[in-house]
Amino acid sequence: KIRRSLLFPFTRVEMRSELDQCVVLSRVRIGPGCRIRRAIIESGCDIRADEIIGENHDTDRNRFEISPEGIVLVTPERLGQELPGVR
Repeated sequence: KIRRSLLFPFTRVEMRSELDQCVVLSRVRIGPGCRIRRAIIESGCDIRADEIIGENHDTDRNRFEISPEGIVLVTPERLGQELPGVR
């Protein structure tokens, strides 16, 4: 399910995943069974299966940046992923 979200080209959302109020930049893969709320996902991220982002800011704060408005910024670096030649 994708609600009130903007997905850029070459983004893949696997089955059973839910996005709500998200901006997902290009070349992102969201694994099966994810729940993501109020997030910006940077290009090249590979979100693993069953990931939950944006529902518990105390948990998210350990891994991601969160704006004062409660928007979670997900980057490849914060996911422990490297993108050769991108930065």
